[in-house]
Amino acid sequence: MTLEARIGGADVEARFVVFVKENMKLLGGQKANGNANVKAGKISVEKDMTLEGRMGNANVKADEISVKENMRLLGGQNGNGNANVEAKGIFVGKDMTLEAHAGGANVKAGTIFVKKNMTLLSGDGNKGGSNGSVTLRADNLVIGNANMKDTANITLIKRNGALNFDVKNLIVNENCYAKISLDGTEAWSKSSGVYFQNLILCSGSTFGGIFTVNNARYTPFDSYTILGKGVRFEGDFLGNGKKLRFLVPADVGDDTMLTVTGNAILNGGDIDIAFDKEAPDLSVGDRIVLVKANTIEIPNYQSLQGAHPVYLFLNGDKSLSKAAEDTHKNGDRSSNKNGDKQRTQTITSTQGVSVEYTFLKFMDGGNLQVRVVDMRLIPSTKAFSEATIAAIGAVNCAIDLAANAGIQNFTEQGRIFTVFSGGTSRYQSGSHVDVNEFAALIGYGKKFEMSVGKFTAAAFCEGVFGSYKTHNTFAGIGDVTGSGDTKGFGGGIFCRLDFNGSEKGHFYGEGTAHIGKINYSFGSSDMVDAAGRKASYSSEDPYYGLHGSLGYIGKISDNAHWDLYGKCLLMHKEGKISTLSTGEKIVFKDASSQRVIAGLKLARFVSDTTKIYVGGAHSYEFAGKINAQIQGLDVETPSLRGSTEILEVGIANKWSDNFVDFAIQGYAGKRSGISAAIYLEHSF
Repeated sequence: MTLEARIGGADVEARFVVFVKENMKLLGGQKANGNANVKAGKISVEKDMTLEGRMGNANVKADEISVKENMRLLGGQNGNGNANVEAKGIFVGKDMTLEAHAGGANVKAGTIFVKKNMTLLSGDGNKGGSNGSVTLRADNLVIGNANMKDTANITLIKRNGALNFDVKNLIVNENCYAKISLDGTEAWSKSSGVYFQNLILCSGSTFGGIFTVNNARYTPFDSYTILGKGVRFEGDFLGNGKKLRFLVPADVGDDTMLTVTGNAILNGGDIDIAFDKEAPDLSVGDRIVLVKANTIEIPNYQSLQGAHPVYLFLNGDKSLSKAAEDTHKNGDRSSNKNGDKQRTQTITSTQGVSVEYTFLKFMDGGNLQVRVVDMRLIPSTKAFSEATIAAIGAVNCAIDLAANAGIQNFTEQGRIFTVFSGGTSRYQSGSHVDVNEFAALIGYGKKFEMSVGKFTAAAFCEGVFGSYKTHNTFAGIGDVTGSGDTKGFGGGIFCRLDFNGSEKGHFYGEGTAHIGKINYSFGSSDMVDAAGRKASYSSEDPYYGLHGSLGYIGKISDNAHWDLYGKCLLMHKEGKISTLSTGEKIVFKDASSQRVIAGLKLARFVSDTTKIYVGGAHSYEFAGKINAQIQGLDVETPSLRGSTEILEVGIANKWSDNFVDFAIQGYAGKRSGISAAIYLEHSF
């Protein structure tokens, strides 16, 4: 594919994809000032993409450019034309070249990925000019083919023209070797045009760049980031006045994160520690080897040779020694047994959104290391446990629905019954959780005549659905809210025995058993890690429930009666290890609910088939604590333990062989809110 502009322009515009198997060439201004222009969504070239500006320009603009082999921009070979590329992403398998003679070669991109080699040459007078400039600007430049252990080179050659190389992040891919070489050392300065904001070295990579200006040590990087372990830096590591950031992987173990073959100069720089999404399980006393070098120069430390012994600032039981404790608190100097003056420093780092570590920085055997001297949970982690409050509330909704159904009207022929309940509640848990709940039961049951009374038995399926919001306020953090959904399915059995009595009344007993699984999720936009990930998780846990009650129904008049009852309701939800979207693992312990309810209900028939009723009850939760741990640290425990008052009004009607009961309940206390339920029976 060739676009050649001689006197006029040559233009190609494609909305989606331009695919060329081999040799895509744009030639601007062969005879005059005509331009060759391509605009596309994606350009894909198997081999050889060339933009050549002679008297006119060669321009390409695309969302994505992919060249498997050889991408070349040539500016002003026989004139002042420019070769210009602008794209969100440029991916080159092998060899990307920008060459300027009289005209310019310019690239502007979000991300450039070059697996092999990149060459920039400015102001070359060998081919028709000498003042041409090369400009490359990108947010990210990724070099090296990950895990292929290839060598990738960036070669910057400055002749007479300007060389502008401005990259925010230079990224050396995993297990690759990368090297930068420069011909024309005067260009190594931000003001002269060559500038990297951050050098990012991925796990197992080696960087072989050595930078000198007028025989003085100099680095074009403002900061360094070590992504993982086993990174090598050839020559002297010039980190003086720079920020050095380590992203610690889960498998760091005793491995060294950064090995420098020469000297590590860290004077006046900051050292920061962060964690990968898959983070290590650290405890107080664990250490991480950050830098190993021939000599390490660091503020207020002496330059220590590799075998030089240094005083360790911990006792045998992994607690801080007195000297280290004083240093940790006051920043005072303490000395090793050879009399070298040292200053220990602490680094504070957060794993995800949960654990805050305090590391003590020290030298040991010529290596720069950090040791965990303190770790604590961030208070906002309590919000994770409150999702379990919503899950318990959802299961209890189903247990209450079966316990309150009052199945009394079954016949010996059997009935299908359905029960629905929905409402909104606020659970006081030390903060509060607002829950919208819906539960449904469908089943079949029948009545049996026995010598001691009437026995009713039923089996049912149940489902619970809901959504919730958690609300917390923490000192120094502010408001933290979260939200999620609940969904559960299960089944159970119901039985009731109405004992034979007298005209004054009779005793009865009820019981239910439940088994099922509850699914619930949690997310919070107020809990975000350093990578910008919102904290969230989901869980699916088995649950079991039991209910038993005893009561007495007494006669007030021919059309009125009272019902005095006591209930015990038990629920158990199994614990589980859940993983946050930010990487931390939360160990949720088993959770249970143990409630007793004592109440009185008054009912009056207003017709032969219709009755109205009103009741009140007192409920007390004895359990309801949610226990969890992160990294062996106890999460603050929300609890449902406490009292709730219940008021109920309802109406029931029986017609033909059908029965319907509608009730509204209000709650105040540990649980506050309102719910409504409807119960239906239908005979075959």
